[in-house]
Amino acid sequence: MSTRKPGSWKSESSRCTIPLLSLTLMLATLACVGGFVEQPEPTRAPSATATLTPTPTDPPPTDTPTSTSTPTPTFTPAPTLPPSFTPTPTPNPTATPNPMLVQGHAFADPILAAIADRAPFLADNFDSGSGWYVGVQEDREGPVGETGYADGEYYIIAYPGHMSNAQSVLVPFVSDFVMEVDARFVEGGDGEWQAHLRHRALPSTDSCSGYMANIELGGNISLERYDHPQVLDLTPELPAFAGGYASHHTVIVMHDSRLAVFVDGRLVAYANDGGYTDQFESGNLHITVWNLRGGTPLRLHLDNLKVWDISDL
Repeated sequence: MSTRKPGSWKSESSRCTIPLLSLTLMLATLACVGGFVEQPEPTRAPSATATLTPTPTDPPPTDTPTSTSTPTPTFTPAPTLPPSFTPTPTPNPTATPNPMLVQGHAFADPILAAIADRAPFLADNFDSGSGWYVGVQEDREGPVGETGYADGEYYIIAYPGHMSNAQSVLVPFVSDFVMEVDARFVEGGDGEWQAHLRHRALPSTDSCSGYMANIELGGNISLERYDHPQVLDLTPELPAFAGGYASHHTVIVMHDSRLAVFVDGRLVAYANDGGYTDQFESGNLHITVWNLRGGTPLRLHLDNLKVWDISDL
């Protein structure tokens, strides 16, 4: 059995015997010395970077930061301004009535309405032997034309540079009347036919007087009063119809100093003779073909002649 001093300690596994006080002092010394030994820096986790939003104390900058998004444009409508003037609509032009036609219808229309159911005192469809001249016509220089019947019509031919006249022995003197006839040119290049109205020969002076309605092959018409050798134009030369060689229905209305002519149902001429006297109140009816400008014979055919007495209207 071993003897141990008080305050000593022996390890069972070591042969070193370390006094207890000495061990205690050693541990204390090591602890103190450990405080002066350089130790490695501990590993620190990276700290997050704080984002600070400063509180503005001044107005925001005037420069607008550039945006990557496309802004939606804002359209401001233009203000509506009153017009500088108020436009006045232009009305459709109104045709001015022809005074000649207005007066002509006022004169002739009531007369034509009054005789619509009245029988004419003369109706001639130009069968052979109805009283019109037949044969060659001559003047001092020789033949000037010819007249006759053909195919139920009456024809009048005027040779170049001449006139040819036709008259019926059945037509008495007339004063106020309506005459209608179908007339057509058959051949010839220029000229006209004339309805002589109230024609009166004056043997004492070797002259004649009356009225004429001149209807040209080209479609023009004019009205005249003649007191040979003077001729007065009652109307200018007027375009009446298409002219040519077609048949045209002609109606002439005469009462006192007034005269109106219709072609194919349309009023084409009217006159009121301011120089009318008793000399011009009555006379014969006859038809003349004038071929003073043409180089070939001018031939006119007539059909369906009718005459009404309107002296009571």
